[in-house]
Amino acid sequence: TVGIVFWHCYPGEGKSWLQAVYMSIITLSTVGFGAFNATTEGGKIFAAFWMLAGVAALGALLSAFINTVMLEKKVERRRCADVRGDFREIMLRASSGKTKMNKADFLKFGLMLTRGTHHQELSLIDQRYENLLTGMDDRFLRRNSLVDSEGPPL
Repeated sequence: TVGIVFWHCYPGEGKSWLQAVYMSIITLSTVGFGAFNATTEGGKIFAAFWMLAGVAALGALLSAFINTVMLEKKVERRRCADVRGDFREIMLRASSGKTKMNKADFLKFGLMLTRGTHHQELSLIDQRYENLLTGMDDRFLRRNSLVDSEGPPL
């Protein structure tokens, strides 16, 4: 707003409000297309300092952006280190401490690693499966049993 007011109100410059906005932005960004120029000595001096302010503002913006990117990379490195530890912990939990994984253990591992599913949630699913098997002769759950006990899927 300082530049806009200057370019509009300074004696001898006399730019319209729209021209003042344009002149302020173009000068502050140090682009200077040449469509409008400072016409007075005071305007030229103001433009020089206004451009320096624009360079300083751009420098501050770049500095803030670089700091943000560096902080994000630092967080990502920490997250990667955490994932390595979590990977081993999840593998142990999914396989129940066994040295080999069967297909069901591997599926649990995948859900825990990629979807953030907790071991407790998977234990509840296992318990639900075991409860549905109660009273059956074999270890396979028939789809009819699931529909009869819990109803059709929504």
